Amino acid sequence: MEINWIRPFLLSISLCALGGVTYWLEFRHKPNQEAQEENAKHIFALKDTSIKSIRIVSKAFDGLIACKSELCKAGEKATWELQSPKVLSADGGNVHSLVSALSTLSSQDTIHLDDVSEEKKTKLLAEYGFNNAQLVEVITDHETITLELGTKHPVGDTLFARKNGKEIYLIPGYFVSHLEHPLTYWRNKKLFTLSSHEIDSFAIETSSKIDAKRADGWLVSTAGKIYPGDQESIDAILNAALFLQAKDFIYENKKDAPRLKKLGTLILRKEKSESTLTLFEADKKKLYATVSDRDPVYELDAAVKERLFKSVAELRRSKLITAMERFGIKKIAIHNGKTGAGFQLTGQTGKTGTEWLEGKTKIPLEKVQAFLEQLSSAHIKDILTESEEAHEPLTITLGDDLQPEKKRLLFWKKGDRLLCKDSLSKRPNDIFALDSMNLPFEKSFFETK
Repeated sequence: MEINWIRPFLLSISLCALGGVTYWLEFRHKPNQEAQEENAKHIFALKDTSIKSIRIVSKAFDGLIACKSELCKAGEKATWELQSPKVLSADGGNVHSLVSALSTLSSQDTIHLDDVSEEKKTKLLAEYGFNNAQLVEVITDHETITLELGTKHPVGDTLFARKNGKEIYLIPGYFVSHLEHPLTYWRNKKLFTLSSHEIDSFAIETSSKIDAKRADGWLVSTAGKIYPGDQESIDAILNAALFLQAKDFIYENKKDAPRLKKLGTLILRKEKSESTLTLFEADKKKLYATVSDRDPVYELDAAVKERLFKSVAELRRSKLITAMERFGIKKIAIHNGKTGAGFQLTGQTGKTGTEWLEGKTKIPLEKVQAFLEQLSSAHIKDILTESEEAHEPLTITLGDDLQPEKKRLLFWKKGDRLLCKDSLSKRPNDIFALDSMNLPFEKSFFETK
């Protein structure tokens, strides 16, 4: 008897197809369903939603924060403004942290009071702490969500919370800490809105005056003398000033402040405008400050004075080469002015890292690194402005593959002083007085003994 396999085969194909369709229908929407279930746990559904304002009523603060950007969404930078108790620029970073906390706030449990009598319900709500509750209210383009924060739950680190006067949740106890900040926390505490690249020049006025201006790098001047500036030190001052934040606001208007002991000023100039920061010493050695184009008197960290008020010795050039320049060096040419001898070293990238060669002879890597470390750590003790001729100098030329002659350092001795100048710099006549150094007058300097 011949068996007909066509019907079972067709049936099996149908069953496989049906199973595939069922699987597809079940799991196609699963990611969306899981996302919806996760979002349902969030008390504030703020994903992809723009916030118009946030009202906070807490033990430390009662006010309204409004969005001043086109859109203010969770996870995105935005501009905010305090609209009460005063109209002030808001601290964007702190408001951003609050928005992030709101958008991720989830309930850990739900309390149902539908089957409870009104009398008992009123008693329970009072026990939960909703009679004098702290609250946060978020207004979006579509809805207003008010969350009242009650007392701590007797078991576990959770709080009672009521949404829009209806649903009661248990939420993480730490959430209330996002609201219990004073006005100072919420208002903008930055003293300047400038960027360091916008600063054309600045001046420090204490017992003496120091001026610094951009001119193919920085030039620092005082008492009629001009020195090349140290880029790292000047960047440190500008960054310290431009990132200053107030610890507190002592007076809203500087006219209301009593007479304070003036410590000095920092004047920042941008094109034709300037802004002046003045530091004062207050009682208990607190540091106060004013800014010329702003009204308040601020309290600053006491260490700010040391970071801003530097001496000429700290601002002028103090290194022959910087650490960044050191690690970019791939070519070293050395010429002894006394003997006329010279040689060149070239750095090449090999299988085990950088290899240094003199011609085809391999030079010990540690010898070259020690020499470059000595150059980058050499401290300029003084900068001499008088004319001085380099007598039979040791010339060290430093560069890389693209620019073999970036620096040409001429070393010579006068008496017991070691002097140096960079003949390729924009101030080739500046002479640097250095501490004693071990210099490579001979090729044997780089040989292993």
